[in-house]
Amino acid sequence: MTTTTIRRVAAALLSLVAAAALAGCATPGAVKKACGTEADLIDTTGSTAGFRGQWPAELARSAHDALVNGDRYYASTFTSGQGTIDWTVDADGCHSRETRPRKHALWANQTTNALGPRLTALTNAKTHGGSDPLAALEEAAKLPNLTQVRIWSDLILQDDGVDLSKPVPASTIRRLADEWTPRLAGLKGVHVMALHAGRGVDSDVAVRQSEALLRTVLERDGATLEWAPVLGR
Repeated sequence: MTTTTIRRVAAALLSLVAAAALAGCATPGAVKKACGTEADLIDTTGSTAGFRGQWPAELARSAHDALVNGDRYYASTFTSGQGTIDWTVDADGCHSRETRPRKHALWANQTTNALGPRLTALTNAKTHGGSDPLAALEEAAKLPNLTQVRIWSDLILQDDGVDLSKPVPASTIRRLADEWTPRLAGLKGVHVMALHAGRGVDSDVAVRQSEALLRTVLERDGATLEWAPVLGR
């Protein structure tokens, strides 16, 4: 065998090894990880205290779904302004060591179980002050590769001189929409799910105002809004 032939064979073998390695990354049966980011925001102001009891189970399901999907998961409480967001709960489904669906799912189950007490603790937080879900969303928009935000709240903006729990002129909604559209531009392409919105609120007008404001801003920014009473089963 000539030197030239040996070199050709060696090159061919290297190509096969490289192809095998690449094939291994996409081997049928290997877990597919989305590697996006999902964030949960929990409103712990006094207005939500009466119905937070079911939230821990919903949060656990949310975390589990994110991790099974191979996403990074973050959760934080919020009240008034971005400074109340701290992402004290997080897990990384993108970089789990498991490569097979069954083992990855088992890892997601175990990780969710470990997060459970911390998620429950978030819903038990006792906080004071107004509620500013828009500022919370603004902070969430800074997370890398964000794909979905779920927000547990009555979604009534009451902060910084704005109180949507009472009827306000349409011009106020327009002004707030104009103010917040550039601030939430980072949510482009993100799906926002508003859970328990309007719960515990006696005024239908307050709920409609809040939904109109949030939907207007998100649609302008290329995000989508799902208005849901509870996390679907």
